Amino acid sequence: MEGKILTLNFDMLLEIIVQLVNTFILFFAVTKLLYKPAVKMLNNRQERIKNDIESAKKSKEDAEELKKEYEEKLSGIKKESDRILDETHKKATDNEMQIIKEAREESDALKKKTQSDIEKYKEQVKDDIRREVIDVATVMARKIVAESLDEQRKQELLDESIREMENLKWLV
Repeated sequence: MEGKILTLNFDMLLEIIVQLVNTFILFFAVTKLLYKPAVKMLNNRQERIKNDIESAKKSKEDAEELKKEYEEKLSGIKKESDRILDETHKKATDNEMQIIKEAREESDALKKKTQSDIEKYKEQVKDDIRREVIDVATVMARKIVAESLDEQRKQELLDESIREMENLKWLV
């Protein structure tokens, strides 16, 4: 066997078969013990990452939905506050108008009362003046009767009474 590099004999063939069987056993053992658990671990990890991504997407969608709800609520609150401000402004304006109206009514009533009081006072003054004129005329008549004098003296007394009446202040 000298000229051959590789010779197949039974021992060598048996050794090759044993090596092949050992390789398959080792391959089967490595596949069962290492590869499948590694693949299973990688699949579990991939599934966990997928679930985390889905959970993150769902959380993001929920957050966006909450954000939208809050923005709508804020918009509603702003509209409500604007409505309340407008309503308050209207009530204040109405109250202002009511106060002005009441003040005018009170002013008119006070003006009418004052006018009435002035008219009553004028009437009272007129009555007082009439009484005063009557009193003066009575005094003149007494003087005229008491002094049954001649016509010239009557004229002087009348002129004197007229001068006295002119000196009185007339409040008409």
